[in-house]
Amino acid sequence: MNCVVVNASAASHTGAGDFNVSYSLIPEGPAGEADANGNFSADPMFMDLGGGDYTLMAGSAAIDAGNSRGVLGPVDVLDVDTDFDGNVRNLDDPDTENTGLSTWELCVDLGAFEFQPSGGADCPADLTGDGVLNFFDVSAFLSAYNAGCP
Repeated sequence: MNCVVVNASAASHTGAGDFNVSYSLIPEGPAGEADANGNFSADPMFMDLGGGDYTLMAGSAAIDAGNSRGVLGPVDVLDVDTDFDGNVRNLDDPDTENTGLSTWELCVDLGAFEFQPSGGADCPADLTGDGVLNFFDVSAFLSAYNAGCP
């Protein structure tokens, strides 16, 4: 779930095991819109595939295409706060349409690295900078206000 599978073979899932994938970018997926399981095939647009930089470039189809409500064994996607680099995981890119399964209007990105949009938040009330206006922004405002620094 929420993976990017890319290799040189025609079948990325050859070998023993149960290949039951959802909300992933896979060579066998349909081109364009995702199938009923959220799988599709597209260029993941890694920053530098040859150099080993698997972070996503702006415009990648893998941005905001994951399942934010998924559970894989004992791991609930909502409990994963950071990506492989330690950056915020459930971060919305305002320039990308959410094509995955959202939670609070946020979709995780596919792959190990969450796309980190550049620039400041579009909403001045987003005090936590997570790309969404929610309880945590209200809490941050009230804490600052109570400290005499609104």
